[in-house]
This record gives sequence, C-alpha cells and structure tokens, in this order.
Amino acid sequence: MIEFTIVYITGKKEKIKSESKESMIRDFSTLDASAFQEKVKEFHWTTEDFHYIENIASGKIQEIEILEDGRDF
Repeated sequence: MIEFTIVYITGKKEKIKSESKESMIRDFSTLDASAFQEKVKEFHWTTEDFHYIENIASGKIQEIEILEDGRDF
C-alpha cells in the first residue's frame, strides 16, 4: 500500500492509503467522476528514494530526491 497525501484546493490535507495512484483516484471519484479534478490541488507520495508531488491542474509531477538523513523537502 502507498500512502498518499491529498492537498485540497481549500488547503485541507488528507492521508489515504491505496494500492496505486490510479486506484486512489478511482476510489476518490466513485460517486462523482469530476470530484478529484474539481476539489484536489495536488497529491504527494513517497518511495524509498524520492518524494513526488503531482499538480492536478497541470498534470506535472515533481520528483524530489530524499537525502541520506531522511529529509526530502
């Protein structure tokens, strides 16, 4: 499971665990297909070596290398 942090347009943050980015978006949008696009500003997730930030409006993914001391950004 991957832990995603969703940052809403309002600034509210929510942590969600899901099998993949695609399943997280699908589950979020189950009742309202446009909800994710309309309500979410960006979402974050971390792997062993990188922290990722995906901007919903642009679709761009920022990749930040995690430093040896465990800091990422």
